Amino acid sequence: FFEKMKKPFAILTITALMLIVGCGSSIPVDYKPMPVSSGNEFNNFYVKKDDFRGVDFIRHISLFDPAMFNTWTRKSFIVYIASQDDNHSIRIQFRYMASDWVFYDKVILKNEKGEQMVWVMKSWDKTTDVGGGMVYENYDASLSPVQLSELEALLRNGQDIKYRFTGKYYDDFVMPPEVKKGIIRTIEFYRSLFE
Repeated sequence: FFEKMKKPFAILTITALMLIVGCGSSIPVDYKPMPVSSGNEFNNFYVKKDDFRGVDFIRHISLFDPAMFNTWTRKSFIVYIASQDDNHSIRIQFRYMASDWVFYDKVILKNEKGEQMVWVMKSWDKTTDVGGGMVYENYDASLSPVQLSELEALLRNGQDIKYRFTGKYYDDFVMPPEVKKGIIRTIEFYRSLFE
């Protein structure tokens, strides 16, 4: 009996450990895998269709929250594509979640070489919420072609990427390598839509 149970128990243990440390994505049910045609180099993208507005929202798998997330593993710097017919835009989303407010009005992204980008926003451009003992501050905006090129260069030129939500208070984060890769893949996919 014990010999038969070793393999299932080992698989269950590994799966539980992956969930605890934040491995594996929790992809919302309304996102479906993008169809991959032969010769298509872009896989690991998911699409959410908004049938009422006729808009598709496209995200790389690495930009979803882990299956078991907390304030340290939640994805708070996201780049995604919004697509309607042949009109495509690339957007950035900043999501701050913690037990205390930061009241951020600026987000600073920088690499170890000192290259940086700054996004400034007004409080009324953000959405905020409180729930479950946590506060949420979210900002979503379109990236201009200049911002897109600067973001791509900053990410490609650096190994250690950090960002800060700053306002009345501040909170710093390190961008995980898989998020950096997912953002670069999203930019590449976005550019391929115009070829």
